[in-house]
Amino acid sequence: MKGITRHKTWRFFAILIGVFGLLQLFNPPIETPDYQQETDFLHVHSIATGTGELIKAACYDCHSYETKYPLYAKIFPLSIWIQGHIEQGREELNFSTWGEMPKDWQQELTDHIIKLIKKDQMPLDSYKSMHPEARWSEVQKQQVLHTLQSLLNQPN
Repeated sequence: MKGITRHKTWRFFAILIGVFGLLQLFNPPIETPDYQQETDFLHVHSIATGTGELIKAACYDCHSYETKYPLYAKIFPLSIWIQGHIEQGREELNFSTWGEMPKDWQQELTDHIIKLIKKDQMPLDSYKSMHPEARWSEVQKQQVLHTLQSLLNQPN
């Protein structure tokens, strides 16, 4: 009797692994569109390198065309969740196409970004848990906020 149960267990896991393997064929395509560097947020505003690196590390994977996909982003079903999250992030704010937006939108978005950072709503906790480089110290957070605030104070 034990042999039959053990056989069914192995068979079940073999089928489960096979199904999981087949599902890997249905991953969404990873697309990184081309864009003009001149329209990128960091380029448009000539953001200092150190602050730019902080912004890139915490924001650009979801809010630009410079997404760096981790290995787990290629595993179904995580791939679907991650790609959907990136598409939504780019739709809400895309730093790669910043320079194509009207100046008043840029001002509104900058103000909104500042509010989200101050409330610790961005970067997302779920992102920071997997990306330690996106966890800003209080000094780094203030550095980013100061830079963004200075953009609001610039004449249009």
